[in-house]
Order: sequence, then C-alpha cells, then structure tokens
Amino acid sequence: TSNFGGKWIWKAHTLPKVQNFLWKCHHQSLPVNAILEARGVEGLGGYSVCSEAREPISHVLKECPVAQSF
Repeated sequence: TSNFGGKWIWKAHTLPKVQNFLWKCHHQSLPVNAILEARGVEGLGGYSVCSEAREPISHVLKECPVAQSF
C-alpha cells in the first residue's frame, strides 16, 4: 500500500482538468492497455507509439522514448 493519499491533488493551484487527470492517474483509471487488460478487455494489441506489449500509466507518461522526447 502507498502512503500517498492523493488529497494534495484537490489542493493544488491548477486547472480542474489537470486535477482530474492526476486523480485518474492516482486511481489507475486512465484507459491504457495494462488497465484495460486487468479489467478483462481483450484484443487491444500493442502500444501503438513504441510497440510495447503492455503500457502502464508510468510508461505512457514518463518511460516511453516518445514521451521523453516530447
């Protein structure tokens, strides 16, 4: 379990859509292949940008070479 509660997200001085995005990241709610597969959605194929078989949120946002170059 993580000590990160995510309460700071709603206190952050930023746009509501950014807060919502961070909340979805924290609660594993973004529709990336790894999350969808865990929920039973099949036949998604690989990550279309860098051909990763599975792409968790961390890969999409920071580990992917394409994301790093962006």
